[in-house]
Amino acid sequence: MSSVLHVRCDGQPVGVLAESKGDIRFQYDKGWLSHGFDLAPGSMKFDELANAAPRSVFAGLHGPFNDSLPDGWGLLLMDRVLKQHGGPGVFP
Repeated sequence: MSSVLHVRCDGQPVGVLAESKGDIRFQYDKGWLSHGFDLAPGSMKFDELANAAPRSVFAGLHGPFNDSLPDGWGLLLMDRVLKQHGGPGVFP
């Protein structure tokens, strides 16, 4: 099974982030390639191919997407809020 996330910026399609069997790929939208900008110059190819993320860095996720995830402090805050509302929290 694969998971797909449609990436948008100010309502405009940027591309598609997809995971299948542990392999994560990002493919820019053709319109974004024409009128947008490179999300990660030097670390992600700015082309129309579905480019795989390197598994050795950023937990196998492309840098700009990994960088948008909560860090340790953000996870701690999320854990507190989730537990306050009866959820399981982030940490066991």
